[in-house]
Amino acid sequence: MESDNFTFSITVLVVGMGGTLVALTAISLLMSLLKLVFRSSDNSSESSIGGIS
Repeated sequence: MESDNFTFSITVLVVGMGGTLVALTAISLLMSLLKLVFRSSDNSSESSIGGIS
């Protein structure tokens, strides 16, 4: 079976976009998990960037 260039390009487009969305979803879930694990307290002086409150 031989596929023409249009079919191949559509296949690469769909697989590439799907892979990108799956990777972004995985990174988003990982970041949410890390936020839960490393929850910071509101009283900490290091809670803001550079320790400046």
